[in-house]
Formats: sequence, structure tokens, C-alpha cells
Amino acid sequence: MTDLIPRHKHRRFRRIILLLSVLIVSVFLIRYLFFPSKPLSYRQSLLLVTDTMYIVSRNAFDQRWVILSIPRDTTIAGIQGYGMYTLDALWKLGSIEKSGGVILVKSLEDALGIPLSWYAQDSSIKNLPFTTPIEQVKHVLNILHIATRFSSRDEKNISLGSLLRFSWDFLWSSSDQVTIIDLAKTNAIGETDLPDGSKILVLRDSAVDRELNAQFEDSLIRLERLSIAIFNATDYPSLGNHAARIINRIGGYVVSIGNWQSRVEKCVMSGSKKTLNSYTARLLTVLFSCSKDTSIVNEKADLQIVLGHEYEQRFLPSVQTN
Repeated sequence: MTDLIPRHKHRRFRRIILLLSVLIVSVFLIRYLFFPSKPLSYRQSLLLVTDTMYIVSRNAFDQRWVILSIPRDTTIAGIQGYGMYTLDALWKLGSIEKSGGVILVKSLEDALGIPLSWYAQDSSIKNLPFTTPIEQVKHVLNILHIATRFSSRDEKNISLGSLLRFSWDFLWSSSDQVTIIDLAKTNAIGETDLPDGSKILVLRDSAVDRELNAQFEDSLIRLERLSIAIFNATDYPSLGNHAARIINRIGGYVVSIGNWQSRVEKCVMSGSKKTLNSYTARLLTVLFSCSKDTSIVNEKADLQIVLGHEYEQRFLPSVQTN
């Protein structure tokens, strides 16, 4: 049976489809690589879940990067009362609870004091012969690798456009713009004995703070240098310390931590109209889900943050409903 459409028209049709595909992809790349939407924060951090856990963090203010590597068998306290688990177990727990990487991400945020913008799993690189963290990260963030892996079943909460932009900026950075911190080679991770005689790897908070120091600061928060007072309006002890560690890590200036006189449901940030419109206030409002109030002014701090039950729930056992 003869073909009803001549072969040369088939070839012509395929060329048109190919050209249209290239055009669409080009427009997509131009849109996301060269005209990205304005980020919420100048400091953006991506958790890469591979055979090692990597936090890849970018300070858009000065285009400097940090790669922080953490062994998957490191044990930390899980959020919502889950107890002590390895990073690997917390990741798997997210799959069981059908919450993606949220349990691991929030637990790591509290353990390290680093707000994490996104997470992305890459299960394709196990046992590949990488000799340095930067080799593995460059492989995962290679644009061609992303194009072939993004539609896989690997867990992620980052959009393709955001990941392409993030990887594009990273791959164009020079070696002197990248700081590599391998926590396994520092005093920040150490062994501790369990009652049964076995050993586990744990984070040492004070050593973590020394190692990370100012590496994860947001330069604009540091430049604004607003003084911040934190109050705990819940029954959960040391809630203010958890928040203060995160604020200090990103360059904030916490001057006091105390208890509020009454219980509140939602975080409230107060200050003058000018300070509430600052970059620092806008970012912290999002991080702690605060409402703003200009009627209360703390004479000893530029910004006052009252943490309520909504933030407390991050640390309380989750209630399962049928």
C-alpha cells in the first residue's frame, strides 16, 4: 500500500516539529535563566539527597557559595516528637508519612539553624566514583543531568525553573567563590555510646556553630543590623532559643530571649512602620509565619517577635486522625 503523504513532506513535517520544540525549550530557558522572578531571600539553600546529604547554599548578594556535606548516618532529633533518627531514616520516614522531605528538612533546619529553601533527591548516583563533594554536586547540578532526571520519581519540592537557575549560577561560579565544609572531618560530628554498646554519629551543637560561623549569613540582613527581641508565648521550653539560632545563623542580631506574659496562637512581629518594612522583617515574617503589629514598640529592640502555638507545633508530636 502506497503512502498517502509523500516522504519529503514527512521529513519536512518532522523538521518543523523539531524547530518548534527547540524554540519552545529556548524560550523556556531564556525565561528562567535570564529573567527569573525575584527571590524571597538573598540566601537560598538547597538540600541534595544523594548517598551523602549536601546543603548547597548561595548568597546572591555577593555570589558566594557554601557546600556543606553531612553523612546520611548522622543522628539528629526529629521534629514533631519523632525522637532521635539518622538522616537516612528521617528521609524514609517522610515517604512512609507521605510528606516528602518535610520531616528531614525541618529537622535539619533546627539541628543546624539553616533555613532550607528547597530539597531534591537524586537516586541515580549511588556508588559513582566521586572523590570530592564538589565533583558530586557539579554532577547533580549539571543542566543536562537535570533535564534527564527531573521527571523521575525522586522526591523534590523545587520547580524545574528554580533548579535550572540555581544550577546555572552554581556551574558558572569560580572555585574561589565556593567554600566546602565536610562536617564528617570536623569536631561537629562525633561518636556517642548507646546503652547496648553500639555507637552512633551525632551533631555537637557548639562545634556546629563554630564550624558554620558566618557561612550561611544573608548579607542584607547583616547590613541592616536590626536588633531583635524574641519572646516565647507557649509552654514549650527554650522555643525562643530554637528561633534565635536560626536568626543568628542568617546574620540577625538577637539581643534578648524571654517569656511572654500570655499565650498566643500565631507569631506576632512588632516594631515601627519603617522596621516592619525592612528586608529583615519581611524575611522573618515568612520564616516564622508572623503577622505584623505597629501598635507595640519594644524600647530595647528594633523588632520584637512573639512566638506562638503555631510555631510550637513544629516540635510537638503530630496528632494522627483516622
